[in-house]
Amino acid sequence: MSCPSPEELSQFEHGQLSEARNREVGLHVAQCELCRQRLSRTSAADESLDHRLRWACVVDPSLDELDQCVDRIFAKVRQESPGSFREPPAELHTDDELKSTNSWHVSEPLAQGGLGRIWTARDDFGRTAAVKVILGSKSNDPEIQQRFENEARRTARLAHPGIVTVYSAGRTRDGLPFYAMYLVDGVTLGQAIEHGAPEWPLRQLLRRFIDVCHAMEYAHEN
Repeated sequence: MSCPSPEELSQFEHGQLSEARNREVGLHVAQCELCRQRLSRTSAADESLDHRLRWACVVDPSLDELDQCVDRIFAKVRQESPGSFREPPAELHTDDELKSTNSWHVSEPLAQGGLGRIWTARDDFGRTAAVKVILGSKSNDPEIQQRFENEARRTARLAHPGIVTVYSAGRTRDGLPFYAMYLVDGVTLGQAIEHGAPEWPLRQLLRRFIDVCHAMEYAHEN
């Protein structure tokens, strides 16, 4: 095939082509030095996580399956949390009833999703944790409450280095279900994709990506 246009190369670079056309262009780029040079010039200005993973697949065509996996995962993340890519989480306010949840002493909000709020907390042993509390607006729906409790129960059964440990679960003084889990320091996936981390070597990014895949595989099998 002839060399793709600059517009099509840009679409290929950002995962915007159809699966069939993406494969055709990828095979061409793997064999065409000129197209690889054109792509590498734009790569220098784009250090986002998804871009760097895709560029690894261009340089090494044997990573084609990884390229497809990148497409599926980032599409899923954008679908489920579109606001995390452009906007900070909604402002949270400390509710009086969340000042203390049994032995967990809540200090400040971390994030909010469609089902619950996450707060930093410390227990009587001095452990710092992330405490997830169901949103008050969802608490009167028995089906959603059951989903929330199942989420805590299933996560607690998993023992994997890529999955946080659940410490305990219970209810607030107002009866809202919550569970406490290991607090991981760092940025969110959305922040990593949006801002990237230019100082990270590509090989290190790929190792982390593979670790995530292993954790997801373990969770689905258990």
